[in-house]
Amino acid sequence: MHGIKILVVEDDLTQADNIREILESSGYQVCGPAYDSVMAMEIFESNRPDLAFVDIKLDGSPMDGIQLVEQFRKKRNIPVIFLSDNYDPVTRERAKAVHPNHFLGKPYYPHQLDLSIDFAMHDFLTREGYLELSGNSYSPTARDPEFIFVKHNARYVRINVNDILYMEADGGATHIFLSRRSYLVSTSLSNFVKKLNNSRFVITHRSYAVNLYAVESFDADDVYLTRDLKQVAIPIAAARRPVFLNKIRIIKTK
Repeated sequence: MHGIKILVVEDDLTQADNIREILESSGYQVCGPAYDSVMAMEIFESNRPDLAFVDIKLDGSPMDGIQLVEQFRKKRNIPVIFLSDNYDPVTRERAKAVHPNHFLGKPYYPHQLDLSIDFAMHDFLTREGYLELSGNSYSPTARDPEFIFVKHNARYVRINVNDILYMEADGGATHIFLSRRSYLVSTSLSNFVKKLNNSRFVITHRSYAVNLYAVESFDADDVYLTRDLKQVAIPIAAARRPVFLNKIRIIKTK
């Protein structure tokens, strides 16, 4: 399972390691920890985290946590959770100005980290309009995104788009099939493909869409791909066949 990649920015080494251990034990991937703003920016740019825990007070750092998040926002918008034991009005208003997605006061309990991630992700997705997919998934705003997140067992799971083999409609929901895993999202197949906004996916039938990069062969009625070492046949409806053929390149042989 691909967990959310989280950047931890905390100047207290003991607390930073504690946060890292808690998050990793919960299945998250941790970048860092970063102990100052310089290290944090380097990790932010090189590792492209999906969410950040940022301590507001970063002793000995060129920027405090609020200024750091301002720089994050200029480069790429991700959910941010502030950590702080400072509740004075000035700091509170400065923090509000950069629109964090959650605020976690110190000291905190381990379970609060996971809870704050859920609330921060929900807030971020709502603000960005991604929860149009019935609260189950979202993708980045760029065309042909590299990944999406799917909510599974009360956690957002990262799925690399390249790993999706095909999708199957199930009433008003959609099954997403990877090589060895599958997920269910409560949105229609056509809406999911539309929101995914990726040119490699094509609807071949009212109940199916395939990743063109996963197709191994096709004939008049089906396309074929391999899932979990077994061949799977995905039907092509007559009305959808021209669209499918228009998206692939065929070199005819004798």
